[in-house]
Amino acid sequence: MLSMTVRDHALPFLVDTGATRSTVNQDIGPLSGRTMSVVGFSGVSQILSFTIPLPTHVAGQKLQHPYLVSPSVPVNLLGRDLLSRLNAQILCGQQGLTVTFPDGTEVLCAQGIGDTHQYLLRDTEPRFADIFWALLEPSQTGLYSCYLHWKPWILSVHPYMAPPDPLHLTLFYDREGNECYLEEFQNQLEGKTWQLHSGDILVGQQGVAAMVNLTREQQSWYNMSETAFPHISLALHPGHEARELGPMVKAAVLASDWSSSGLPGVLRSPSLKMFRIVSTTTDSALCTHELIPRDHGREKSDHPKAQELISSLPVSLWAEGPTDVGLIHCKPISFQLNTDSPVWVPQYPHKREAELGIQDTIEGLLDSGVLEPSNSCWNTPILPIEKKGTGQYRMAHDLRAINQILGTNTVPVPNPYVALNNLSPEQAWFTCIDLANAFFCLPLHENVRDIFSFTYQRRRLRYTRLPQGFALSPGIFNQVLKESLADLQLPDGTTVIQYVDDLLIASTTAESCLQATRALLLLLARHGFKVSQPKLQIARKQVSFLGRLLSQKGASLSPAHRTSILHHTKPDTVKAMLSFLGLVGYSRQYIPDFSTLTSPLRAMVTSAGMRNLNAKLTWSRNSKEAFIKLKQELAASAELALPDYARPFFLDVSETESVANGILFQKKGGERTVLMYLSVILDPTEKRQPTCTRHAAGVAKLINKSAHIVMGHTLHILTSHSVVAYVNSQTFTMSSTRQQKLARILEAPNLLFTHEGVNMAERLGEGVLHECAHRVEKEEKAREDLQSEPIPGARNLYTDGCCYRDEKEGLRAGFSVIEETPDGLKTVTAQKLNGPQSAQRAEVVAVIEALKAGKDQDINIYTDSAYAVHAAQVDLGQWMRAGYLTAKQEPIKHMDEMKELAKALWFPQKVAIIKCKGHDNSGSRVAMGNQAADSAAKAAAGYHEKLLLVRPDTETQMTKLSLTEISKEPDLASPEEKTVWKLRGAVLSEGTWRSPDGRLVLPPGLKDSIFSEAHGVGHAGISQMKVDLKEWWHPFLHDMLKEWVRDSKDGTKDGDLPITDWVLLRVIKRKWSEPRWTGPFQVTERTSHAVRLDGKGDTWFHLTQCAPAVTPQRSLKEVRQDLAAAAAGNQTKEPHTSRKDTGQNNPCNEKGTG
Repeated sequence: MLSMTVRDHALPFLVDTGATRSTVNQDIGPLSGRTMSVVGFSGVSQILSFTIPLPTHVAGQKLQHPYLVSPSVPVNLLGRDLLSRLNAQILCGQQGLTVTFPDGTEVLCAQGIGDTHQYLLRDTEPRFADIFWALLEPSQTGLYSCYLHWKPWILSVHPYMAPPDPLHLTLFYDREGNECYLEEFQNQLEGKTWQLHSGDILVGQQGVAAMVNLTREQQSWYNMSETAFPHISLALHPGHEARELGPMVKAAVLASDWSSSGLPGVLRSPSLKMFRIVSTTTDSALCTHELIPRDHGREKSDHPKAQELISSLPVSLWAEGPTDVGLIHCKPISFQLNTDSPVWVPQYPHKREAELGIQDTIEGLLDSGVLEPSNSCWNTPILPIEKKGTGQYRMAHDLRAINQILGTNTVPVPNPYVALNNLSPEQAWFTCIDLANAFFCLPLHENVRDIFSFTYQRRRLRYTRLPQGFALSPGIFNQVLKESLADLQLPDGTTVIQYVDDLLIASTTAESCLQATRALLLLLARHGFKVSQPKLQIARKQVSFLGRLLSQKGASLSPAHRTSILHHTKPDTVKAMLSFLGLVGYSRQYIPDFSTLTSPLRAMVTSAGMRNLNAKLTWSRNSKEAFIKLKQELAASAELALPDYARPFFLDVSETESVANGILFQKKGGERTVLMYLSVILDPTEKRQPTCTRHAAGVAKLINKSAHIVMGHTLHILTSHSVVAYVNSQTFTMSSTRQQKLARILEAPNLLFTHEGVNMAERLGEGVLHECAHRVEKEEKAREDLQSEPIPGARNLYTDGCCYRDEKEGLRAGFSVIEETPDGLKTVTAQKLNGPQSAQRAEVVAVIEALKAGKDQDINIYTDSAYAVHAAQVDLGQWMRAGYLTAKQEPIKHMDEMKELAKALWFPQKVAIIKCKGHDNSGSRVAMGNQAADSAAKAAAGYHEKLLLVRPDTETQMTKLSLTEISKEPDLASPEEKTVWKLRGAVLSEGTWRSPDGRLVLPPGLKDSIFSEAHGVGHAGISQMKVDLKEWWHPFLHDMLKEWVRDSKDGTKDGDLPITDWVLLRVIKRKWSEPRWTGPFQVTERTSHAVRLDGKGDTWFHLTQCAPAVTPQRSLKEVRQDLAAAAAGNQTKEPHTSRKDTGQNNPCNEKGTG
């Protein structure tokens, strides 16, 4: 061990020649903001911070040196960096290691060779390089202040990002170990302060940098390449690297076409497409030496061994152009359609230039076997699309008509951003592979090739491979590629993420990343895929994947996505605005409070009409500012970290009247790493609720929004509300259905609610703890002190409203206010209601008049109107928060009166609105006051009581029959009928015919009247009629009833189907454009309530599903034959006159087979 003095503190250090940087295990000074990735004994990589250069005294030497801070190190380590600066010598002997310093001090640092243990050191990755630079010190008037002044304008040029290192001037970047420069720098310059004079600020495509004018002495230490120029990096374009800024500044110095840009103090070079801000600043800079990874600043470059890997792969793997396609040996692709009828969509015309622009593509696809000649009855149009600014065209195929008639369900494509959660924080090396012409690798079955036919320059062509633009293509290809990768063997710590034709490899080391890349590319070659070599990114520290820039730290917006947002023109139509909102919404998780930022833009769309796509937008100053701010926020957004599922998650929540915002993060090394920003809009019902209810609803929405990242792991939610307890309480203000839904979300076992900590979402500290139920009771009322119980000693007022329908004038309404005085009840006001007439409006107006009458007083208002009481006590607060709009964003009922009620509530000094019983005859004080108000309101409306006599209509009944009348009826029966009676056991007794059990025989003359009475106005059925006629007997009573019901006119009044041999059948499930009835069908069997139909099997159809139809003159088969013959005749007569070169005509129709 060796004792050193750091910042006047004596600290013990272990001499460790295996340690690159000297390290301390305690806080000994301020941190500089610089970090370093190190690998310890465990082999786990971690990010550690440096201190600022601290005064160090050892062996008679004094110097300034930065230390690496690692609390996990058991002892302080004296590494190679400080040993070299101290010019220490290490000697190995029998007694151990001896460190000798220039002043002769010797320290024995290790035991002898008889020690029983040793340390095994891990060979760390990556290797390091020496960098010598001058670090700028903070200044209020220096270069950085000037840059901040111009930063808003600079960010409007390109979406620049902050450079990875603090502001500095690089003097020498040594990858070869130049010991001479190192020794001279350490002896003469390190720790000294320079005065740097910066010149103009250059704003180019690569980034932003300031030229530096070095003195002769400073220039002697500048040892960069001849292609660079002394500069200070201020910002970096996401698509470029820091090492590109030196040549950019050099080119700017040599350029001679600088001219005024029209902006004061800014020049422009047309040849370089660069701006130059005229400025002069001076800064103090500390000269220091650092060890950094060799790939620092080269994160977007391929690994040095990438070219060697590419050379070892088969040449057949690489696609040489847009028509060079592979072929997968798999089962040909087939699918089902909902119709067998060919679809013919004519080819629409296009410019000749565009038509010729895709000629090479068509010929190339024909040569490669993707296209072949066709004689199909199908046709869908193709469209040449110009590649922006190139004059070249690509071919698109409009397959919307085919996608609409698909009978096969689409195969789902996985969410790539959920898959990115599988990346671990240890994975630092990435490879991206883009398959070329991917869909064209899959063969189509012969039976479905005709479906993808099109017309080009009078030629009919069709696809033999899976086409682009087809709804099933992404899912099918994704599945085939997934099956092809099933046999891939990956090194430990390596993950492959697949999204359709894009592949991402993530590894913990460069070697394993290169190994996995080689294995994957060889597998793709064996299966017949093609890879785009120009788009290949091999073993990089940072790659672009699906619009995201991925690194070990996390994911940020890709340069192309940032540029497209920043340079997006101001939308002038609804369609253009929806397109822009979709573009920015794709990356909404990168900026906080996204919903609030886009609110003015969405309001413009709502005002113009969501479906009115071509409507012009009206831009206000507020919406213009929101548009600019939104673009700037997204263009300058920081990267988001990848989740670490070994650590808990944290969610900070805030809510406003209409939006709930949240920040999902994790804590690593004492810092918060943001995973995503959340912003959701509350629905209209939630917006009108009190603060605590809105907060609970917002928390539940944010939990659902972050569920795909949290995935059931522990989630700490910071809030000052008692969310779960309040949602389950009786004070909760939303419906029971919503209450149960919120409770299910908020009571998940992985959720932990806390009230301690700083809420990043609110930016207001810890918030104020409170009891939600008590706060809601206050916020629920339009006036906090509004009471529902009488105030002692207050003035008592009684109100009521009345509305009735006058025979001449229609609705008439009135209201009244009655006051209780010592002398009795006195009318304060009683008036006829003006405007819309309704009882509810009159009751509310009465309460308003009572409030006005009690101005600056204590009053009790009694009313029997539940509507008025509930409006004042409960609904009014919610309506005020919702802007007096319903959930459908329509004005509430009686909106003007409710606004006036909200104002009038504050007129009295104290007020209580009490619900009393209506039409109370108890004789109490309140009952008498309510009756007086009721009478006064009726009188004001002009209502007079009238007595109505109600006389019910009675059913006409038959005269009661006597035995004498009945005995006369059988004489009218024929002898044959009487014979049947006798044969069935009936006898003639005392002049009347009776059955064997003594019941009267039903005479034929009374049959119709008796049956009609039994059938009744309710149209009773045969079974019920037999029960009602149990006192009568006839040998064929059942058959007689059946025949009577069928022949009776009354038998069809209840919807019975008339006797007919043919019926139409109702279509139960149909589209609005399809017929309501189908048929006709012939009836094969019939009951009293159902029929069986020819061609419909054994199914019985209820009569309510049928309608009578006329007997058809032809069968369905004959109709089809006649239609086909007519169609053939028309085609023969009508000549074909359409243009042949645009595919307007269906060749099947020309042949007479359509």
